[in-house]
Amino acid sequence: MESWIWWFLLCWHLLILYFSPSHSLCHPHDSFALLQFKNSFTIKTSYHNYYCHPGYSKTTTWENGTDCCSWPGVTCRHISGHVTELDLTCSGLTGKIHPNSMLFHLSHLQSLNLAFNDFNQPQLSSLFVGFLSLTHLNLSGSNFEGGTQTNCCKLKE
Repeated sequence: MESWIWWFLLCWHLLILYFSPSHSLCHPHDSFALLQFKNSFTIKTSYHNYYCHPGYSKTTTWENGTDCCSWPGVTCRHISGHVTELDLTCSGLTGKIHPNSMLFHLSHLQSLNLAFNDFNQPQLSSLFVGFLSLTHLNLSGSNFEGGTQTNCCKLKE
């Protein structure tokens, strides 16, 4: 009977460890890529859009030496720490997404939401098709060519 209790406690502790939020430490490559992506833009804290609250950018608390899995707008895969979701809606990002952007190095990205920023971009980079795991993309209201309201889409089933 005692061995059953021992196995139960061991399994319980392993489950707690596996599902613990502190267990998702950001992969160093992804942390570097996110910081480089952030630093490639001007962050407008006074950015105002009908859909956004003025003065809040999810990237303002992103700092080197901190766990990127705990940053606002970032979701990571447990255990590996790779970034799987990036939601920077209404973050006041202003500038262009260049073809050599570190954003395109986030190879495990499944969902990308950059809606309601100001990219003032003549066209989408062809590198967006390089996200092999990407299933959701939202670029609504981010000033890409083709109108002010580029719709979001589900890319894969």
